[in-house]
Amino acid sequence: MVHMDSQSLNIVVEAVATGLALFLACIFIVYKIVKKRPGEHGTLPPGPSPWPLLGNLHQLGELPHQSLAALAKKYGPLMFICLGSIPTVVVSSPTMAKEFLRTHDRFFANRPADSTGIYLAYEGKDMAYAS
Repeated sequence: MVHMDSQSLNIVVEAVATGLALFLACIFIVYKIVKKRPGEHGTLPPGPSPWPLLGNLHQLGELPHQSLAALAKKYGPLMFICLGSIPTVVVSSPTMAKEFLRTHDRFFANRPADSTGIYLAYEGKDMAYAS
């Protein structure tokens, strides 16, 4: 077994910590650059800024419906949040929901394809996935 004195052990620990800090800083910078690019879906509704990986889950609390109502008072009846890494548009007024579903009904006609539906539900053709 190799024995190291405390000074060389401190140097190794500092080098590893510095390398890890630089790596995390690079990931953060790349995330911010990619996030600033305009989306292919156009302008998104207003909403709170999401955290990396968590999105806006930290803002939902124990009673999500009350948290979403409070966010709707701040950002309006149509807002954009991220549930983890899943982008989500929240509609919080009946009139806005009616308008939203009336103009964008073709986007809500089917369920999204996911691996569960593909592998366990006969490529989404099972009764559980029926539209």
